[in-house]
Amino acid sequence: MALLLSLLFWIGMAFELPIIMQLLAKFKIVSYSRARPLRKWVAPTAFIFAALITPSLDGTLTFLVALPMLILYEIGLIAAWLTDSGGRNYFADLPMVERTYKLTLRLYETTKLGTKWLARRPVVVARDVNRRFKEYCSGWWM
Repeated sequence: MALLLSLLFWIGMAFELPIIMQLLAKFKIVSYSRARPLRKWVAPTAFIFAALITPSLDGTLTFLVALPMLILYEIGLIAAWLTDSGGRNYFADLPMVERTYKLTLRLYETTKLGTKWLARRPVVVARDVNRRFKEYCSGWWM
């Protein structure tokens, strides 16, 4: 049981790598330009770390644990590149970001209005059914 919990803990910590890299770039501790040359050391480090946390000496399990670490490092580099401004914010200057923001805002407003309409709809239908029931059935019902 302790081995399983240890394995889950360390793999979970490895999956936090992109978030940690983005935070380090955001707080200007390690920039994208500084993390990029370390790419040549990531593969051996990932395989050594994977070999330490896997319970067997099987190369397949080590490879299956190391491969996500390599992919997560690349995702972390992309996140650090998007976060690292280098004096200006490249990501926010893109016109696509402004269009996407406006589209998302319009979609939110439309969804909010549709949700309000949908929430009121059963009340309106119940009132309409009640009115029609009184109108058509009052003659022979009462």
